Amino acid sequence: MTRWLCSSFIALAAWFGCGCPAAAQISLLVSNISGNNVSRFDGLTGAPLGIFASGGGLSSPAGLAIHPVTGNLMVVGAQNNAVLQYSGATGAFINVFTSGGTLNVPDGMAFGPDGHMYVSGGTANNVQRFDSATGAFINNFASGQSGGFFPGVAGVAFGGPSNNLYITNFVLFPAYNAARQHNGTTGAFINQTSGGSLNIPAGLTIGPDNHIYVANSAGDNIQRFNGSTGVFIDTFVGTGSGGLDRPYGLAFGPDGNLYVSSYGGSEATSRILRYNGTTGAFIDVFASGNGLNNPSYILFAEVAVIPEPTTLALTGMGLLGLWCVHRRKNHR
Repeated sequence: MTRWLCSSFIALAAWFGCGCPAAAQISLLVSNISGNNVSRFDGLTGAPLGIFASGGGLSSPAGLAIHPVTGNLMVVGAQNNAVLQYSGATGAFINVFTSGGTLNVPDGMAFGPDGHMYVSGGTANNVQRFDSATGAFINNFASGQSGGFFPGVAGVAFGGPSNNLYITNFVLFPAYNAARQHNGTTGAFINQTSGGSLNIPAGLTIGPDNHIYVANSAGDNIQRFNGSTGVFIDTFVGTGSGGLDRPYGLAFGPDGNLYVSSYGGSEATSRILRYNGTTGAFIDVFASGNGLNNPSYILFAEVAVIPEPTTLALTGMGLLGLWCVHRRKNHR
């Protein structure tokens, strides 16, 4: 009987070694425009965890979001003019998700309060809505400001007390650069930022204080605006603070601090920088290397941690050995 049980335990150990339920871990995902991939870091320590997603012809990845139903990772391919879908557990490519629309070098993206997917139209100068179940185009939900040279929409975010839509509008003429607020249900324009010195704004996020934080790419700083009125509050992260070079994506992390992708001029200068979430003071270089190459958007998300199969099998067999020894001693 003991021999049979030992044999069965070995089989079970092998089975668990091939695949078992995985634990979830807070990860920081970063899209790399020049790397054509998404890097993964430990969301609490910044330790590198390899390349999470690539393949499927992904070209110049930008906006990132987790699908609210499937948990899969959605990635904007700026040069694909589409959104690509990857497994939220393994990063394996699934499909090109979007269809229809007139995306033209799209950039940011977010899921709205209605559960659908909203994508920056890029130089189409709008935000386009897609069905979150099928990827089919629904409508042009909101438009950026016209005027200036080559207007476009970059960052896309929902938030604030009314869960409205916020976008960054850029043109090759600083006077027209702004963050705009639109009704989160109808897309109707509400207001836009005033004051400050935005110059080619990229990503934006709504902070814990319900104010708007904008990555001022050409200004090498982060500017804060009132989330209701759009009035300039302050330069939250100073110009070049901590080596900030062409900030792109930004997000508040699980520790309440602000994380910013520093696009840099090369792979060697690409960084994820961390700033105090209350004062904007530089804390440290949170992450570097690990495939970072002109990073654009960043996303904190729970990603499955699958233990290495050999470790699981050896652990199971080790427990088996202890059990068998115990059985032999008790039957002498």
